[in-house]
Amino acid sequence: MDEKQKITTSPANDGIQQASTLTKEETRTILTPFAFEINKTLFGLPLAVPWKRALALLIDFIFIAILAETPGELLAFLVALTFFRLGSKKRAQAMGKKMGLRRVLLRFIGVIIIFVVLIDAVPPMFSADYWQSETVETTQTEVASTTDLNSSIAEETFYKGVEWSKGVIKDLGLSFGWAALYFSVLTAIWHGQTPGKRLLNIRVVQLDGTPLSVWDSFGRYGGYGAGLATGLLGFLQIYWDPNRQAIHDKISSTIVIDVIAAERLEHPAKSAGFSNKAP
Repeated sequence: MDEKQKITTSPANDGIQQASTLTKEETRTILTPFAFEINKTLFGLPLAVPWKRALALLIDFIFIAILAETPGELLAFLVALTFFRLGSKKRAQAMGKKMGLRRVLLRFIGVIIIFVVLIDAVPPMFSADYWQSETVETTQTEVASTTDLNSSIAEETFYKGVEWSKGVIKDLGLSFGWAALYFSVLTAIWHGQTPGKRLLNIRVVQLDGTPLSVWDSFGRYGGYGAGLATGLLGFLQIYWDPNRQAIHDKISSTIVIDVIAAERLEHPAKSAGFSNKAP
């Protein structure tokens, strides 16, 4: 009986011992506690109230709307700069990691993006048409439209609809691009804050207490899509969730704290998520 019990319980004991000795790089084959790791020093941190979070998000969207009016080349350049920064050797050394293939690939993609932008933007600048005034272009367009008597009203309507659709797609693309860059890079660089969150004195903190990386912040931004897909219920759940976690907080294992209240309480974890390492 004892021998049988020993045989049946041995695999479980081995699994416990194996899980206790695993590193975070070895958690993709068996269930381990690392995915549910919570820094216990965070307990007691004051949470941001819903109206502050909503107002901060509104301010951030206003900034994004302004950025969306800028040329797409600027967005592409900043994305390339971000990739180049993420793949830098100095950043890898600061994080205690080696310069692997992934980082080399990020730098290569950054260079390609800049090259494509330059190829697309620079040659037209040497064309005489590029420097024509908008008035001349408008006049030429009006003359062309009046002389083209063979085009039917249906065709004109169709082409106008196509151009309008292209404009909407382009604007949406720029808006989503700026939003992704905005929430990913600024949240990582400013230790869990965006301009909106800074103005409202609130901050995003990971439950394990580690600093938010650009990839962590991008994953949290991706959770906004889940909030929209649930008919905004994913955002509204901060009203009934015990830790005021919206769906994107659940996805990224984060909370949003009230910075002023944490400093007033002199909570030991008020600076959680800050680090001298590169984001």
